[in-house]
Amino acid sequence: MSEIHIREAMPADAAAILDYLNKIGGESINLLFTENAFVNTTIPEEAAIIKKMVAGTNSTMILALDGQQVVSVSSLNGSDRPRAAHRTTLAISVSRTHWNRGIGSKVLNRLIDIAKSKELEIIDLEVKADNQAAIRLYQKAGFKEIGRYPHFLKIDAHYYDGIFMVLHLN
Repeated sequence: MSEIHIREAMPADAAAILDYLNKIGGESINLLFTENAFVNTTIPEEAAIIKKMVAGTNSTMILALDGQQVVSVSSLNGSDRPRAAHRTTLAISVSRTHWNRGIGSKVLNRLIDIAKSKELEIIDLEVKADNQAAIRLYQKAGFKEIGRYPHFLKIDAHYYDGIFMVLHLN
């Protein structure tokens, strides 16, 4: 493994991001999507999503790269509605080949720094209640549990609860 480089996504990354997302959906049941969930998303559609997110006042998308290989796609996704513009929702994914290497922590810290630079007040997230590694990561960064959602996900006819967490930035 070479040094991991973290940077903002660009529309030119659309094809690599779609390839990554279609692959990792099959690597973990902790994600909201499955393998090949984005096969019907076109490269121009994904490029437009990236462009909008990185230009947003409360959104962004970042990549972690091992050489040229995308090993993490993570984001902040905020609402355009004025009453909710002070907060954003966090999503982090890391390729199974790169788990337990500190990438999630580095990406999380970068997203928190970006949220602060955008003068956001709250980052929220949803996490599968049995995903202890992610919960510990979020708690270490200061996120607090604010509620639980029974039957948050349904995977192969089995229900999993979710936990809502927030981080207040000011």
